[in-house]
Amino acid sequence: MDSNTNDTRPSQPSARVRASDIADERRRAANARHAAAIDTIDTLFDRADQLRVARDRLTGIAPAPVDADPIRDAQAVIDAAHQLGNALNDLRQAAQRATKHRSRSDLANDIGTRQSALFPHTTTNERRSRGASPTTGADGVSDDHAHTDR
Repeated sequence: MDSNTNDTRPSQPSARVRASDIADERRRAANARHAAAIDTIDTLFDRADQLRVARDRLTGIAPAPVDADPIRDAQAVIDAAHQLGNALNDLRQAAQRATKHRSRSDLANDIGTRQSALFPHTTTNERRSRGASPTTGADGVSDDHAHTDR
């Protein structure tokens, strides 16, 4: 009796099967990165909608009647202005996170604004201090081109 016939060890997987497993793993990872990018950019649009609602709430405040309490009227306007400011801050933070997946100019165009309005604190000096040229981000990628996962 041949000693190899009773061998119960599993046979070694072929190189083809291993390559397929690696390709599947890469595909799953790419799909996960893509889903994360979509979620991040969707958040940006959600924040833009919240900003519009807050703006409408502030601009939709009717003038107070003559006999109204001016302090309460002012407080209502201030509260609405704070909500608007918070919504704008949330939008800008979401936009900053979304720059991992799309360029700043594309994101600004997506929501119908200028890049300088969406990213007001990024100046040429700040870019230089991060080691980037005035036309590229800190990663050396031009702001005019979409960022992609590498």
